[in-house]
Amino acid sequence: MEKSIQRMIFHIPMRINRERASASSIRPVKMIEAFERLGYEVILIEGNASQRKKRIKERKRQIKEIKSNILKGVKYDFLYSESSTMPTLLTEKHHCPTHPFLDFSFFSFCRKHGIKIGLFYRDIYWKFELYGSSIKKNIAKYFYRYDLLRYKQLVDVLYLPSTKMLDYIPIKLNMPVFALPSGLNVDFLQENLTHKDKKLSLLYVGGIGGVYDLKQFVKAVGNIPEVHLTICCRKDDWEREKTQYGILPLNVRIVHGTKEEVKKMFSQTDLFCILINPVEYLNFAVPYKLFESLGYGCPLLGTNHTMTGDFISEKKIGYTCNYTAKDIEKQLLFILDNKTDLVLLREQVKQIALEHTWEKRCLTVIESLHS
Repeated sequence: MEKSIQRMIFHIPMRINRERASASSIRPVKMIEAFERLGYEVILIEGNASQRKKRIKERKRQIKEIKSNILKGVKYDFLYSESSTMPTLLTEKHHCPTHPFLDFSFFSFCRKHGIKIGLFYRDIYWKFELYGSSIKKNIAKYFYRYDLLRYKQLVDVLYLPSTKMLDYIPIKLNMPVFALPSGLNVDFLQENLTHKDKKLSLLYVGGIGGVYDLKQFVKAVGNIPEVHLTICCRKDDWEREKTQYGILPLNVRIVHGTKEEVKKMFSQTDLFCILINPVEYLNFAVPYKLFESLGYGCPLLGTNHTMTGDFISEKKIGYTCNYTAKDIEKQLLFILDNKTDLVLLREQVKQIALEHTWEKRCLTVIESLHS
């Protein structure tokens, strides 16, 4: 007897930018690849709503094609969707709701035909003061709320980066909610042997400015000559923020690296650091780079009173401290005096990394939608 094909729909209301290194671009690509490794034929819906380029199936045409297949009897196990950074109705390049019924009417169609829907709601940054206030942003907030109301009506299972984010969702949901933190690629690097000397090599990779305030961290590092910190960020970000940091200590360097260059940096570091000011938004938000660090087998140093710090402490994969220059300096001196502990930490990191692969993330989706 011929084995039935496992087939799923992967929906994302925008074009995936495969050239960008941001989490919003990396995550859907990695999820698609992982679903395929688990044996699924992945039917992808992405792109702009209208067909603007010849030979490219844009979202509107893709949806029409899948609807036709469903009516012909083609079976799809489930639909998995990832929200955009923008509200669903504003994801066109001009950010105007020119196709207001396209995506949610498709969700409704799938539900009527017995296809369960799981959706990953990636962020709720718009609920915080950090998002800012302007006419455009206030209009966007209306559409963000509209998304949540439609999810409540149409989605069977909602996934959040952490269940703590549920406290900030402004409507009461009537569906199961699962934590779905980022996945990772296991690519353990050769152990950095710098624990045999009296220096400590630190790495930060990510944004600068806004939530990502590193000033207390930089100040603390500047007080300890044996510690060397590399900050890898976008050039534009640094040019915008560098006046806030003044003259950098000699043991702090700023670089702007490619993916391969970042990997080399990880291979030369003792600790990956996410020491940033613990604003309320970080109670539930965890940077993608935390999981990238786990994938490379690198221990972490994070801030207390953040989701990142809680994760590091709970999993015993590094160190945490309060976000003041004095406390950071004290923690760094402790690590310097106990550098051999980093060998054991690396082994623990590798064990935890195996629990957070992209395949494990996909299995959470599959099992929750089939329960």
